Order: sequence, then C-alpha cells, then structure tokens
Amino acid sequence: MNAALLLGTLLALAALGIVLYPLFFPPDEPEREGLPMAKTDDEGGARERAVPRDDDAVEAALRAYRATHAACPRCGPRPEADARFCSNCGAPLPG
Repeated sequence: MNAALLLGTLLALAALGIVLYPLFFPPDEPEREGLPMAKTDDEGGARERAVPRDDDAVEAALRAYRATHAACPRCGPRPEADARFCSNCGAPLPG
C-alpha cells in the first residue's frame, strides 16, 4: 500500500515537472531569417526603426497568397483558402 502511494506521488511529481519545465526554462527563440521584426525597448514599447526588406520576396509571398486564397469582389482576399463564401459580407466567391 505504501509503495503504491509512493510510486503514484513520484509519477505525479514527474508529470508536474514535465509540464512546468518550459515555464521555468523557456527554449531559446530561433532566428527568423527573412522576416522583418520590430525591436522593442525595455518597457515593452516599440521603437521606431527602419526595417530593411526584400521587396521581391514580399511580392512573391503576396502572389502565392493570392493564388491560393479566393478574393471577394467587395472585401478583397479572404483568409480561408477553401472558402466558397466571403466571411465578411457573405457574398459567393468566384471560382
């Protein structure tokens, strides 16, 4: 009886440790290449700074988005790739 209680307690503590580990030891953030990111100051507010961007990459990503997402004649491109109706106004989407 005492062995089962001890084993259950150890398993519960191990599970708690696994769940809480990322809270106390967060993983390092990977570098996000190609994405312009704004820097923030120590108080959490955004600082103004110029972010260099690759206009060709932005245009290519925009073309790819428009090719896979339907566009409403009234509202423009919709976020749902397989939508039949506009999620904003309810109009049927072409195609």
